[in-house]
Amino acid sequence: MRETQARERYVDGGVSEDFNVVLPCSPDNFVSFISSLLGKPQSIEKVIHGTFSINAHDIEDLYHTVDQRIQQQNQAKLVQFSVKIVYNDDSSIMLNSLTDFLHYREMRPLVSTSVHLTWIYLIQFQDKKHPEKQQIDLTIVADKGTAVLNESLYDPIAYPIFMWRSKSFIMFRIDHTARTWAVDIESLLSGQIENMVTEEEGLRKIISDNNVKFGLGVAIIFLVIVFIGAYFSTNNFINQHLEHASSQFELLKGASNDVGYRIDFLVDLIIKGTTQRFHFIVGSFILLSIIASFFVFAFTASLADNRPASFVLLSKKSEEAKEKYLKKRNKEWYVLIGTALLSIFLGIMANILFALLSRHWMLS
Repeated sequence: MRETQARERYVDGGVSEDFNVVLPCSPDNFVSFISSLLGKPQSIEKVIHGTFSINAHDIEDLYHTVDQRIQQQNQAKLVQFSVKIVYNDDSSIMLNSLTDFLHYREMRPLVSTSVHLTWIYLIQFQDKKHPEKQQIDLTIVADKGTAVLNESLYDPIAYPIFMWRSKSFIMFRIDHTARTWAVDIESLLSGQIENMVTEEEGLRKIISDNNVKFGLGVAIIFLVIVFIGAYFSTNNFINQHLEHASSQFELLKGASNDVGYRIDFLVDLIIKGTTQRFHFIVGSFILLSIIASFFVFAFTASLADNRPASFVLLSKKSEEAKEKYLKKRNKEWYVLIGTALLSIFLGIMANILFALLSRHWMLS
């Protein structure tokens, strides 16, 4: 029980009062109490990656889940609960109670990109003589997150480089003085968070996870079609010239100067350079096809990398952004399928057109 004592003293003829707070504990216990508040505790950290759409109701559930577990186990006093919301313009707002958070409505047309939660408790463990400070920090960052962190969570030694702007994740840290208690809270938070995180299944997930292989596969199919067409076009060219030469030699058979006519025919064929021109055209066609395959690969792989995005739905604009994104994502899947089929179709058409043009030009 606290006891307040007032005493009077005279200063330059006036009266002033000094108030003292008397704590009913021994000096040793008082030193331990202050050390538990100011000293650096142990910590447990964990990062969970995945896809999620978290709203105010989910954060309220997190708050009650943590608070109920802590209040049931030990004598605990919630000293502070704060919520920091960060928006896509790198602005943020700090709310210092669950009530303030639930009643807050963002009026600006901004998309919320991350949210940072902090619980600070004074807990009287059964094997301790005085309450000790325990702190839980939880950060939720969507795909287009921000480097603005909760100051209590940021540690340049523990997190020198982190992909704040590339991936969605949920990270928490428990600063504690009781290992068993912290492990229990870590298990509780992990289970709650994993229920929020979802994984896409089926063909879309396979394509997204292997987007480079998918793009490479489409490019290879395109090139294979081109090479097959070039091969058959070359064979047709050779066969046609052999047939033409055979027919000419057949007409010259029995002529008085058969050998001379044959030599003249071959010399004329070489001078025209028909074969060389054809090889040049085939080589150019294959080279252009290889260049085109690089564009096919890059564009298809980019479209195939269509992993689902995560959202922190704490503003009206965030809800609108999610609906817009889902429509765009579905459209991109159709574009991807169309691009893959179009690449194969163009490869076939290029071969047909090349065969027709080469036959017409070389034999003309």
